[in-house]
Amino acid sequence: MTTLSAMPAHRITPARIVGWALLALSALPLHRLLAPERTGSAGISTRASAEAAWNSGWLGSLIVIVLAAIISRATPTDRLKTATNAAVSALAAVPGRNFAVLIGMGTAGLAALTAVFVHGAEPTSVDELVQLLHARAISGGGLTLPPENATASWAVQNGVFTESGWASIYPPLHTVLLAGALLVGVPWLLGPLAIGLATAAFSLGLDRVLDDTRLSRASATLLAVCPFWLLLGSTYLSHSTAAAGVCLVFWAAARARTPSLRSFLLLGAAVGFTICVRPWTGLVLSAAIVSTVTVQPLWPRTTTRDRVTAATSFVLGGVPFAGFLFWWNTSLFGAPTRLGYSAAFGPSHGLGFHTDPWGNVYGMLEAVAYSGADLIQLSAHLMESPLPALLVVGAALAAGARYRGMWTLIAWGGAGVLGNALYWHHGVHMGPRMLFETTPAWIAAAVCGGHALATSSPFRTRWVRNVSTWALVLTLVGSVVLAPGLILAQKRSQEDSPKLGAHALPSPRAVVFVHGSWASRVSSRLAASGMRRDSIETALRRNDICKVDTFSRTEITTRTTTEMDLDAQPGYPPNLAVRALSPGNVVRIEPSRPLTSACAREARSDRFGSIELESLLWRLPPLPGADVILARDMGPAGNVPVLELYEYTPYVYIDGPNGLRLLAYDVGMELAWGGPTLPTGGAK
Repeated sequence: MTTLSAMPAHRITPARIVGWALLALSALPLHRLLAPERTGSAGISTRASAEAAWNSGWLGSLIVIVLAAIISRATPTDRLKTATNAAVSALAAVPGRNFAVLIGMGTAGLAALTAVFVHGAEPTSVDELVQLLHARAISGGGLTLPPENATASWAVQNGVFTESGWASIYPPLHTVLLAGALLVGVPWLLGPLAIGLATAAFSLGLDRVLDDTRLSRASATLLAVCPFWLLLGSTYLSHSTAAAGVCLVFWAAARARTPSLRSFLLLGAAVGFTICVRPWTGLVLSAAIVSTVTVQPLWPRTTTRDRVTAATSFVLGGVPFAGFLFWWNTSLFGAPTRLGYSAAFGPSHGLGFHTDPWGNVYGMLEAVAYSGADLIQLSAHLMESPLPALLVVGAALAAGARYRGMWTLIAWGGAGVLGNALYWHHGVHMGPRMLFETTPAWIAAAVCGGHALATSSPFRTRWVRNVSTWALVLTLVGSVVLAPGLILAQKRSQEDSPKLGAHALPSPRAVVFVHGSWASRVSSRLAASGMRRDSIETALRRNDICKVDTFSRTEITTRTTTEMDLDAQPGYPPNLAVRALSPGNVVRIEPSRPLTSACAREARSDRFGSIELESLLWRLPPLPGADVILARDMGPAGNVPVLELYEYTPYVYIDGPNGLRLLAYDVGMELAWGGPTLPTGGAK
């Protein structure tokens, strides 16, 4: 049973230490420690988003607690608790497997609706676009995209050119699953199915781990309608597949408490699956779950022989996935343990405290500040509630809450925070996405903590319990009121992204040149020549764009970097000024440095706008035998290799004076560049 302890409030216990630490991390503005001069634009954006969540959290908490105190004086909670107990008891009466199937199907259905009506079944980030592009290559029968001699025309972010062709930088399993979903024509359904499976597995595991089925069912039900879970889980991101893997680990670990060869084989396979999707997440969260759910309770009552058998079965279950991951890394990136991140960005992309690929400092101070920012935002966005969810968890633990499975949930959620503290990237996409896989643990911890606060009190006063109850009710009501605003905002942002509709496509055997930004053309040439992505980013951020453009056009054998600033430091040199070429398309120049005629032409070509190739290429990549393909517009001369490679009718997709338009090649070249340049004999 979940209760608050009757021990004296001053007695120090591990649970209370964790509770106060959680309250401090999720309530104090630690994000203000992110100094712009050390952390650059990443720190600035994270600090701003965390500050907004922190302000709304304090205001929402004040409103909820004051209203709860007022209501509790006039309105008893007896009927409310009776109705709630009846509803939760009805959920608990459903057999575990039946409930898991129903809640999994319900979650998948809600996520599918979110994917279609909120995201428009479209990608929402560069990570999704690039993984979809790689999945297209796999679904077309290859491991990479073979762009032959026109590599700059298809170089995109978060990808790397290998000996066999272009590949994304991501681990394999989610990309392979996306390829399968593309083959059956429903790639947008992978995320919803994954979090549907995750919710079902979590429900089954929680029934075994908690001592109260009512709390288990309430947790699974809240998870199924959690806005963060549905919004991010319905995208193409690998977080949804990783979440399914983590929840399968949780379920398999709970089953393995009754040891058997089959249960440990299943547990090893679940861990291997998760690591093949997101290696660091899989390692850290699996270790926390397995050690607290299986090893800790099972170890004292097993013999050495049983332990060896269990460990062997566990390893055998994970071997196929380890072999697959090592084969993938070796085939694409040259070594079994070398991930695509390091192949593209170098050692600065790895774990630990150092300078990141963008030149920003990531030390102990930044780890604490970013972790605090993550928890504040997770607390606000978990249920989009006026009272931050993690405050409920922290308050219950600090007050002495006890329940079976408590340390598993705290270890699961805490491992995600600690693991990400060792990684420089703390992405914010519909919330702190690097903590997405910990969502089930925090939801269950909040339910158990809220139940303890509402049903018992260290002071044993009815009024405190009533205030807690009404605060939780107002929090849930606030979630219902606030969540639609977040969903509508996401829908509006998705509607603004560029699309090349099927009605606008040319006839078969056509190549469409997409006119992007000057910076993207420079970046593509450098990537095609073998320059690492972290060096490309530094070159564009620390130097005059015209200087980098000239450098990118120089033969790689004669290049010299003596005049280039390639020092990985945060921010921008003071001698560079910002110049907007078109809305949202800016470059940095040295005002005293005159533009060459070639650079002036590059700048002028962007005067109407730009469309980044990443947003469209995954739909029409350069696969063998493709009737219509997309390529980056590299300018009249730069497009010649593509025109010679494909004897297709050329077109240009451009953001012109009349908006996005698909134009005949000569018309588009005249509009953007002042005239076309075709290879000898022209393109057919």
